[in-house]
Amino acid sequence: MAASLIAVVVLTSAAIPLRAQAVIGYGDDATTLPAGMVRLGFLNGWTRFDQRFTAPDGSRIEADARIRLTPITLELGVLNRLTVGAMVPSVGTYAEATYFPPAAVPGHADSLRMLGQSAVGDLETWAKLVWLGHQSEEERTQQRGMHVRSALTALVRLGTGTPAHASHQLAIGTGDGQTDVEAASQWDFIFGRRFWMSLVGRYVRQLPVTRIVRVAPRDDPFSPAELANVRIEPGNYYELEATPRLSLGQHFMVGGRFTHRHDAATTYSAATGSVGGSADPSILDVESSTATIYGFGMVYSSLASYVAGRTSIPFEVTLQYTHTDRWLDGVPPSTLAGPNRSTIAVGLRYYAWLWGKR
Repeated sequence: MAASLIAVVVLTSAAIPLRAQAVIGYGDDATTLPAGMVRLGFLNGWTRFDQRFTAPDGSRIEADARIRLTPITLELGVLNRLTVGAMVPSVGTYAEATYFPPAAVPGHADSLRMLGQSAVGDLETWAKLVWLGHQSEEERTQQRGMHVRSALTALVRLGTGTPAHASHQLAIGTGDGQTDVEAASQWDFIFGRRFWMSLVGRYVRQLPVTRIVRVAPRDDPFSPAELANVRIEPGNYYELEATPRLSLGQHFMVGGRFTHRHDAATTYSAATGSVGGSADPSILDVESSTATIYGFGMVYSSLASYVAGRTSIPFEVTLQYTHTDRWLDGVPPSTLAGPNRSTIAVGLRYYAWLWGKR
């Protein structure tokens, strides 16, 4: 039965006149909205990871963490080549830590602590300009042959999220409480009717911030810790991203995403007005590191049908999965139950016109 269904899908998609870029919505790309068009987006993502800590005396802590991230985005086509946007994330985090003493009966926990937080995350605002190969929506959704398009994006990420309270061990905040400035270059390469790929490079400057933090080795939640007023200078990072996509008609698209990320070292130093004792904040320093992030997604879109006048409701539905091979904030990989974390997300984007074509 499953084989028959797959055969029907393949044969059907082969019989439909395919348009390589009739469906967008997964990953970053070089497209912009037509002047007067508004796009409202919701993406609900769920992330989980587990950590394990063991002390020399045999006691241990098992921590399970969950993160819900729901970014709400609003974008406007100011000009055909220029789109501006903003994103407000709702974030919910939950951590459950179980302590097992050295002489615990197998499976018997001595104590259990649960920490949760729900608030706004780090807000973003951006502008994207297509400088090469711009096309109208009709040209884009009816794409034939080869085409190259490129855009530049400037983004500011405000530190409106709330970091975890310094005294709440193993808790997870809703943001890092700092401001970032990002510049990105997106390139789209369309090859015939079925295939297109986006290549993206972005560089992020993370601005310093001062706040009270817990000063203790990252992999040792057992030893007493001190709270101190610390200046954090986060390392800047860059990402190189490739997103190949395959069109399955005017309504469906599947794609993969591969990202290489490099973070410079992050340093911690004592700030004025310290509330701690003699603890050295530099034990929190994070060395430079690299990560590989990959994922896949699928999209259903009615946008091409809307542009052609066959439907009155332009929207996209996205399902995606992302896998990271390391934790990005300096948590030692040895403390993780697995050397990675994964995210599943479901999204919806709706289009409307404020002026121009409707």
